[in-house]
Amino acid sequence: MWPTTVKVILVILLGLPFYFYFEWKTGWKKTRNQFTGSFWMIGYLIFISIISYMGSTPFGGQNWIPYPLDFVVIIISSLVFYKWGISSAMVTKDLHNAKEVNDEINLEDFEDEDNKDK
Repeated sequence: MWPTTVKVILVILLGLPFYFYFEWKTGWKKTRNQFTGSFWMIGYLIFISIISYMGSTPFGGQNWIPYPLDFVVIIISSLVFYKWGISSAMVTKDLHNAKEVNDEINLEDFEDEDNKDK
């Protein structure tokens, strides 16, 4: 929905001062890599805003792209942005450590605890 999309983007923008403060405190060490890895999201938010505005009137748009064609455009473009996001991901040692922790967890222990509560 067009007005909601704009509100979500504004909320995200409210977080930028905190992000820049944190980067400043850490000496801007990884900022370039992080921005390179996040361009897909910036592009996606801009694209979604434009398509939401151009989309069908029941969702607050101008109906330049009528329903259901607006949804088809969103679906296909979202898959493209998803592929771009996956290909630009930053692989860090934390990612590998998280996989090791997940591999060590025995889900059967948690299932036994759930059964005790019932």
